[in-house]
Amino acid sequence: MPTLRQIMDAVPALNKLTAVELDIKTAYALHKLTAALSPEIDFFNEQARAIVSETGTVNDDGTATIPAENAAEYTRRMNELLAVEAQAAAAPFTLAFDSGIKLTAGDVANLSPFVNFKEV
Repeated sequence: MPTLRQIMDAVPALNKLTAVELDIKTAYALHKLTAALSPEIDFFNEQARAIVSETGTVNDDGTATIPAENAAEYTRRMNELLAVEAQAAAAPFTLAFDSGIKLTAGDVANLSPFVNFKEV
């Protein structure tokens, strides 16, 4: 099972993939994966907001300010949250190298728990 850190790290790359036209089989597999991960992302966001509100303040622009005296507690709690194993069963799907999709090395690394990259 992936951790919340792995899921949250994969979100930008998953968003990139959802914006690309894919063959129907791959698009459907991506849809199933993102649907399975959505509750985990929502859970993380709710818990992270609670941690921020308990250890700091949310600014008008949506950013957070964590006072120095709470920084260690904030970091500890966020690391604990990010280490939580996901409850969703998210089956990896296969993405062929010849699909024409452009990804960074970081995207590939972050997608690796969820995507099987395959040479064709």
